[in-house]
Formats: sequence, structure tokens, C-alpha cells
Amino acid sequence: MKGIWRDLRGGLRLFTRSPLHYSLMIATLALGAGVNVAAFSVADAMLLRPLPVERPDELIRLASSFPNGTFSYPDYLGMSRDKRIIADVAATTGQLDPAVEEGPAGRTLLHGYHVSQNYFGVLGVPLAAGRSFAPDEDRMPRGKPVMVLSHALAVERFGSASAAVGQTLRVAGSLYGVIGVAPAGFTGTIRAARVDFWAPLTAQQLILRVGNRLQNWNNHWLTFYARLAPGATLAQAGSEAETIVRRVMREGGGPGAEKIMTVRAMRDLDAQAALQPQTTTLQLGLLGLVGVVLFIACINVANLVLAKAMVRRKEIALRMAIGASRWQILRQLFVEAALLAAAGTAAGVFLAFVLIDLLDSMRLDSIPTMALDARIDGRALAVACGAAAVATICFGFAPLLDARHWDLNSLLKGALPGQPRRRSLARGGRGVLVGLQVGLAVFLLVYTGLFARALDRAFRVDPGFRTDNLVFGLVDIIPLHLPDKELPAIWQRIVDGMRALPGVREVGSSDNFPFAHQGWTNPIINGGEQHEAISRILVGPKYFAAMGIPILRGREFEPQDSAPDVDNVIVDQAMAETFWPGEDPIGKTFATSINRPKPIFVIGVAKNALYNFSTSSSRWRLRFYRLADQSPRERMAVVVHTAGDADAMKPALAAALARIEPRATMQTMTMAECMGRELLLMRVGRALLGAMALLGLVLAGIGLYGVLSFDVGRRTHEIGVRLAVGAEPAWIGRLIVQGSLPLIGIGLVLGLVTAAATSPMVRNLLMGVEPHDPASFLIAALFVALGSLAAVVAPALTAMRAKPLVALRID
Repeated sequence: MKGIWRDLRGGLRLFTRSPLHYSLMIATLALGAGVNVAAFSVADAMLLRPLPVERPDELIRLASSFPNGTFSYPDYLGMSRDKRIIADVAATTGQLDPAVEEGPAGRTLLHGYHVSQNYFGVLGVPLAAGRSFAPDEDRMPRGKPVMVLSHALAVERFGSASAAVGQTLRVAGSLYGVIGVAPAGFTGTIRAARVDFWAPLTAQQLILRVGNRLQNWNNHWLTFYARLAPGATLAQAGSEAETIVRRVMREGGGPGAEKIMTVRAMRDLDAQAALQPQTTTLQLGLLGLVGVVLFIACINVANLVLAKAMVRRKEIALRMAIGASRWQILRQLFVEAALLAAAGTAAGVFLAFVLIDLLDSMRLDSIPTMALDARIDGRALAVACGAAAVATICFGFAPLLDARHWDLNSLLKGALPGQPRRRSLARGGRGVLVGLQVGLAVFLLVYTGLFARALDRAFRVDPGFRTDNLVFGLVDIIPLHLPDKELPAIWQRIVDGMRALPGVREVGSSDNFPFAHQGWTNPIINGGEQHEAISRILVGPKYFAAMGIPILRGREFEPQDSAPDVDNVIVDQAMAETFWPGEDPIGKTFATSINRPKPIFVIGVAKNALYNFSTSSSRWRLRFYRLADQSPRERMAVVVHTAGDADAMKPALAAALARIEPRATMQTMTMAECMGRELLLMRVGRALLGAMALLGLVLAGIGLYGVLSFDVGRRTHEIGVRLAVGAEPAWIGRLIVQGSLPLIGIGLVLGLVTAAATSPMVRNLLMGVEPHDPASFLIAALFVALGSLAAVVAPALTAMRAKPLVALRID
């Protein structure tokens, strides 16, 4: 222990002797560690952090083969009644439901989940105040609806959690009693979400007015979370759930209804990876690439440590001459490396706090339901400690690359800094490290190029509809509580009123913003078996004209298609070619479920429209359009084609809606904003990759510059001799540059090969760009080559300007 304390004091003395040199090392490591800790904190908040529930490692997710792994309400009833392997199961809506609150301060848009009455019990979450739902509160009809508020909303509205209990809120035109308040920071089973309330499943009919989902075995809208019985396995739970759900489907739809459905039981992270593969892959991939930056920083500092160790050969030789063992020397170097790593990591944690505060200050207006709770907690500090350990190992082992010279005779001879060394720099240990730096910089730049080209292609691709001069207004008339038969008339009044505005060319409507359509069904083609789910969009008259989607065959919707006994649809090219290849689809029929065998007639074929950039699933490439009058809604998106700037039309649309129906509310968004929101994750990924690639390139350049500068300084005597015997300065410069070319070449090859081997893993994120895209690889190699050569110029110029007489005096 005394020896370690002595080494610590010696390391601190070294820092004070060369503060600039060690400050550069600490700053380099702080950049790598800080970016890593901040990136992990973000990924932890969005993906990795255990759910805020009791025994999160024991909570499982049940996922069906339907879109988003969803189930029906009869499935939940069957699971609750017949389970054996599964101890208990809770149900929740798979996405946040919007609801308008009418309060003293006006109308506020809230977002919440509808859950089964045992939701908080299955999760094991004690409420901060009040109670959870009683069994009879999850049944309709009932007197007064109830809800549990989030802690933040309770404090905002009523001052405290306890004061909120017993209060009322008017939401979507209904008065809700507040029976409980969730714990502070609790957002349920979805991470990074802003949740305002939880209401019983049965209340969704009041808030969204989407018809009675509770009796429909073929309406899959629920997500299941469960606890296993003691000794049960995931495979057993999945098998039991599949048996129960298949029985429910068979009882509801008859034999054969269940054939297209399977169920899996998974841990939470596995479920996210299976159901949201693009998002999960991107987040984990970015986290891994941020680790590459830390590795580059560690290599850079290891190079500087190695250079310093070579300068200290004479010191090492003298210590060994007076009796110090090789172990004592190595221990001292490791202690010094640990000091350096600790200082750099501590500075990195501080930088991470700054980066997260900067992220918190950014408003994510395009995603109002997002609340990123990134923080430096024990898990993030554990990552920081891991970074310090990795750095210590890298720095501590760096001198071992030079350890073969650590015999007393060679150390004493090699201590003269002016002694020429004939061994090529590229074959030295420091050369290997610099080659790794260059290779990792190439690796990062290749991925940056791939993502940049993918995002550029996404914005340039023809989505099948016009992308300019379009503005959308998501209009909510739920507070009016109109009967279904009156809904078509009020929507027609709203559309006609907006069509009359100056600067408006055409107005249509659909059931949601572009890229946010959630409707789907399992079609039965020509009376056969059900097929895999495809997308369904509800639209109003003139939708195709407003969107600029051409009708390729047949006709568009006409007034007679709204008749109650008529069920006509327009399919897209993909659906027509999939189900009726080589045939004329006009006049073909299909059904939307076994228990609704009434035929639906195809009256037209529309051009394919790309509504989902972020998924490669083929089920969302097939779709059909149905008149909204056939399934009335109290929330629709008005589609307005303008003659001029779409954004400038927003105030006029809001004023028109206020005149037509003052109680209605509207969110507006241009097509550019819709596309930007859809591609937000890709844009953030590109920005982060670009920043990391730039940082990696700078660190690699600094590393190459440092090694070559050190090599030129060490070879000053040799350079002086060469100049004295007639060597031209230009020849000396070429010698230095040529000595660096093997390093750059090895690094380029290493980075390109590694990127080529790994890029196919992110194929689904590249939106049509090939993983081995030649332009991305070529540009990355060119940038790194030019950056590396720029780092070589300064040491080469230093060598060329050396004065022979001065250089020969160095001994």
C-alpha cells in the first residue's frame, strides 16, 4: 500500500511538471467519456431503463402477431378468466389517447392511457394519493367516469397530489372524478412519454367516441402486460395465451378465424426490439457508435502516454539500475494511468451534465407526447466508471508496446533522444494505435454518409402525393356529443367553410395526419381465408384531389357512395397487384372480417402512397380507402391544398373553424412538418452521427499529429545529419510524409472493411440506400485521407525547417 501511495504522489508531481500535456490528455478523454455518458443517459431514458414498477425483471409483455402486438378486449376477458401459467394480466391502450380538457383557463390537450382496473396492481405501483380503479369502474354504463392523474398534472391543477383526490375534470365533454394520483415521475409502461391521466378501458368510448370496442373480438387495440406464476417459463406463458386467444377468436368468428394469429411472451426489451425494430436498432446502434468515439479518445491518450513513456526511458533505466523491479515500474505507470482516467472521466461527467441540460432546453414541439427524462443516475455513473476502467487499461497497457526494450542495457542506450532509430514508425506500437484511430474515424464517417443519404432520399422520394402547399387541421368535435347520424353533416359544413377561404384550391378529409394512420384490418379475399393485416384509411370526398393522389383506374368517391346500404372502397396499386394479380380489380369484392361477411366493392385503384417512411413492414404497403361516412368519427384531419404558402394559411383555417363551430378544437401542421416529425429519429441520428464522426476525425488527426511531431522531435539529430550531408529540405519533408502513409493506408482499409461488414445490419434503417453504397464509402475515405494528410503537414514542415547546426548539437 505504501508503494501505491508513493506512486500516487509521483503521478501528481508529473501532472504539475507538464500541465499542458496532461491537460490535453484529460480534455481528450473528457470529450469521449462525456459524450458516452450523455448518450447512455438518453438511451437509458428511451429504451434501457427498467420500467418504474415492482420487480421489473419479472414483468413480461404478451405480443400477438397482429400490428404492434395488440389484442382485443374479449381476449383480455378470456385471459383474465382462464389463465393458469400466467398469474395475472393487465391491459392498456398501445398508444397515448388525446383528450381535450375544458377548464377555467380554456381548453388544454391532455394525453393519457386507458387501462384495465387491475393495471396498477399488476405493475405493483402504489399511488401517491387516493386509490386505483375498482372492478365495477371498468364496466359501462356507469354513473360518473373516473381517472387517475399524473403527479405533475395533479400539482399543476390542484397544488398537490392529496388535494387533487375528489376533484373533477371535464374531459371530452364528460365530467371525470379524480380518484387517485400516480407517483411522481411515473409514466406507465411507455418510456419517454408525457402521460397526464389513466382512465378505465371502458371510458375510451367516451373520450374517443370510436364505437363499442368492448364486444368486438376482431378489433385489436390493447397491449398486455403479465406476471408469471411461480416456476412458469416464457414459452409456457406464450403457449397458454395463444390457446386462450385462439379460442376467443374461434368463438367470435367461427372455425378458421384464429389461423392467422400467434402469441409470444417476452421480456420488455426483447418486446421493444421485436415490435419496434427500427427504433431499437437505431438507438442501440448510436449507443455503440458513441462508444467508438470513446475508444478513439482512449487510443489518442494511450498514444500520448506511450510517447511520454518513451521520453522517460532514461528515468526508467536509472530506477532499474538502483534496484526497482519491472513490476514496480508497471505499477507506477498503471497508477498514473488511473489518475489520468479518473480526472478525464470526472470532467466527462461534468460535460455530460452540460449536454443533458442543453438537450432539456430544446423543445420537442413536433412530438407533444414526448418527455425525455434523461438524467445522470447510478446507471450513468456506472457507465462513467466503466469508461474510466477501459481508459485505465488502455493507458496502462500502452507502455507494454514498448516493454520489449526494458532491459537495462537497451534502456540506457536508448535513452539518448537524438539516437536514430531505423525501425519504421508504421511498425511501432504507436503506429498501430494511430492506424486504429484512422480506421475508426472512417467507420464513423461511412455510417454518417449512409444515414445522410438515406434521409436525403426520404425527403426526395415521391411519396405518391404532393408535398408542398398542403396544410392539415386535426379537428376535434367530441365535446359536442353529436349522434353518429349528424356527424357527416357537420364535417361537410367544416370542409365547405374552409374551401370557401381565399387561397384554398381544394379541401378533403381523412381520419388522421399523414404518417399517423393507425387503422388496419385482416381482409378476406374472394370468400377465402383471412390474410395478414393491411392498412385502412377513412377519407372524405375530394380527399384524393386535395392530396394530389391520382386515381389510376375506376373512379373516385361520389355522393351516392355515402348511402347506408353501399360499401365501396378504393384500393392502392399494391393491394390490387397482391390480391388480384393480372386481373382487373374494379368490381372485385372482399370482406373485413369473418363476422362481417358483407362484400365490399372495389370502385377504383389509386397510386401507391408512402405513408410510413419509418417501417419496412409489407403489411403497411397495402391499403384501401373507405368513406368516413361509413364509419363516422368525431376527430378528423382536414386536408387543405393551398395556392400559396401552406404555413400562412393556418390562422385563416383556425378563424374559419371558430366561425363554423366555436366548440371544436384544431391542431394544424403542414406537410413539411408531418414529414419532419415522421423522420425526426433519422434526423437526430444523422446529427449525432455527424457530430461523432467529426469528433472522431479531429481526435484521429490530433493523434496522428502528436505521434509524428514526437517522432520528428526524436529524430532531430538524424535530420540534422541528413541535412548536413546535403539532403534537400523537400526530400526530408517527403520522408516524413511517406513514413505516415502506411499508417493512413492501414487505417483506411481497416475502417472500410469493418464498415462493409457491419452496415448490412442497419439495412432497414437506410430507406432504400444500399448498405455498401459506393458514394458513402468513397466520401468517407476521401475525408479521412485529406484530414490525415493535413495532420501530417505540420510535422513535415517542422522537419524541413530544421537548422543543421542546431540539430547536430542535440545530444
